[in-house]
Amino acid sequence: MRELVLYALRMGSERIILGDCRGDEVGELLRAMSNGYSGSLLNVYATSPRASLTHLETMALANGVQPAVKLLRTQLAGALQVIVYLARLQDGTRKVLNILEVQGFDGVSLKLQSIFHFRNAGFDAPSGKVEGDFEASGFSPTFLSRFEASSIRLAAEMFTCPQSSYAQSPQNRV
Repeated sequence: MRELVLYALRMGSERIILGDCRGDEVGELLRAMSNGYSGSLLNVYATSPRASLTHLETMALANGVQPAVKLLRTQLAGALQVIVYLARLQDGTRKVLNILEVQGFDGVSLKLQSIFHFRNAGFDAPSGKVEGDFEASGFSPTFLSRFEASSIRLAAEMFTCPQSSYAQSPQNRV
């Protein structure tokens, strides 16, 4: 897989999509992404958004990338912009539970900010389905200026939190 990533980079591919990151290809892709190569998407299996970052760190360190942890986290912060976290719910369905922005590295950990989240409204026993809504967390992502530079305009209302108490609560900052 690592060699395929390297060949794709050498060919000047505009997009690289890795369906399942498990090894040393992570280091090559992170290096490319942190050096300005945009248009990458990767899939990592983890139990939470924070765990996905830890998993990427572990794979990079275990497969030949040997920078200091702070340097690796700085590289991750520069390479990653958005985490889309999906999980299997108790009814067996998979749902997007959170969309988060990677806001940087504070010297200790990567800073994440939830942009959208799934609000679980409970389990409907008759239908056997988990009910809930996907809603804004009340924060506008900092990368919106890059979208606008690419002529992608998003309405500011889509980031408005329906319950202002969610946005004010410090526990909702991941």
